[in-house]
Amino acid sequence: AAALEFEKNGVDHLVSVHHRDVCGKTTAPTTTDTNTDVCPTGDDGTGGFQLPPHSVDAIFLDLPEPWEAVPHAALTLKPNIGKLGCYSPCLEQTQ
Repeated sequence: AAALEFEKNGVDHLVSVHHRDVCGKTTAPTTTDTNTDVCPTGDDGTGGFQLPPHSVDAIFLDLPEPWEAVPHAALTLKPNIGKLGCYSPCLEQTQ
């Protein structure tokens, strides 16, 4: 949905959308895995952004525990200019 919004608003050439387990809390999927806590296809379960170090200007996280992704974000953001934004759940969402 976000990628379509970026395209609709003409900023898709500036923004990329990635869906993966950046915290490394899930396991890599197998052909016989029935666990609902598995990674999206193509995700190896190790966490991180799978982008070159110090290569992005900004990262926005929409996670229940965004602080767990901060170490990975620090390795991916450009030094001294990288920005990190997080959407934090409200109390009702955590209950």
